[in-house]
Amino acid sequence: MACSRVVQFVQRLNTVGGNAPVAACRQDRRATAARLIYGRLFILRREALAPMHESLEQVQSKIAYLERAMAELSDVVFRQHGEIQALQSAAQGRQDRLEVAPSEEGRSAEQERPPHY
Repeated sequence: MACSRVVQFVQRLNTVGGNAPVAACRQDRRATAARLIYGRLFILRREALAPMHESLEQVQSKIAYLERAMAELSDVVFRQHGEIQALQSAAQGRQDRLEVAPSEEGRSAEQERPPHY
């Protein structure tokens, strides 16, 4: 809305005519007024975009943090998977040894060792 008013103002400045010395003075005034107006528009636009820029930076920092956390968690899961596999193979080895070992029920009284005092 403010931009349309500024454009209309600049157009009105450009349509004003006159003799050469006055026209040159008016052109200088128009150029100065246009520079001031465009400078103010730049400041207004920057002020209007500042909150959006800050929120964009916050989103980008959150994404970077989440990506780093995901990579760390992936490393932990990979390490834990290796540990789980090692524990499973150790448990399977122990179970295999228990199955091969002679059972306690098959021993006779003669094969039993007496308790030591």
